[in-house]
Amino acid sequence: MAIREQIKTFVKAYWTLLKWGFFITSLILMLMAIQIYMNYITIIENTETIKNQNNRVQEEIAYINNFQMQYLDSSHAKFFLSHENNILKEWETVIAFKWIEKEVKPEDLSSQEQPSPREEWKEYFNEKREKAH
Repeated sequence: MAIREQIKTFVKAYWTLLKWGFFITSLILMLMAIQIYMNYITIIENTETIKNQNNRVQEEIAYINNFQMQYLDSSHAKFFLSHENNILKEWETVIAFKWIEKEVKPEDLSSQEQPSPREEWKEYFNEKREKAH
């Protein structure tokens, strides 16, 4: 029982120091837990990123092996590749279409009187009436 009494007197004498010590210790442990959790999340994200990159590279390799190599080995490859690089055959020609725009002067626009929307509606309804009668 002597040890219990010594502990009680120690706690009573140094209560504020113990309280602050527990508080600071809990803060340090919380920061360590947060850091551990952040490291864990970072590791998971990095592994997911590496898996996605690995899948993308495997898909590219499969595309090259299954499609592109067969395409390049085909008899039509030279023909299509020459067209992709704009190389024409002897019997081919380039046809260029050009659009010629007439310049419209502002005086021409102002001289043409445009009917107002109200007048256009009146004409439209008059035409409908004439067709109905």
